[in-house]
Amino acid sequence: MQAALREAARGGQKGEVPIGAIALYKGRVVGRAHNIREKSHDPTGHAEILLLRKVSKKLKSWRMPGLSVYVTLEPCLMCLSAMQQAQVSQVIFAAPDPKKDSSFHRMEIIGGVSSRESAELIRHFFKKLRLKKK
Repeated sequence: MQAALREAARGGQKGEVPIGAIALYKGRVVGRAHNIREKSHDPTGHAEILLLRKVSKKLKSWRMPGLSVYVTLEPCLMCLSAMQQAQVSQVIFAAPDPKKDSSFHRMEIIGGVSSRESAELIRHFFKKLRLKKK
């Protein structure tokens, strides 16, 4: 966690919210990142997302079982979801996020538009993929 705190401090020195993350794989640090949302004007510029991008390139895989992520603030839903999709084995955080239970932005969500066509594209893709493997 001390390495993640140092990474957070680096981000803070650059005018970013000081959140840092490191990744351990087989006992070795394989990546580190801090927030870059302000500099990059990117809403996905969270330390955890950037960390996953770096580690996936290093491991040459988007699947990361066996990876432990240390982060200085409790991850948001986007970051947790990304780590779940990446099959990260463990997430360890320092401070709880005081805003996690409050939804400060509401948006309208509309689902089911062109659902049959979309489902057919996905079915066709995986059918083709299975045929290639045979």
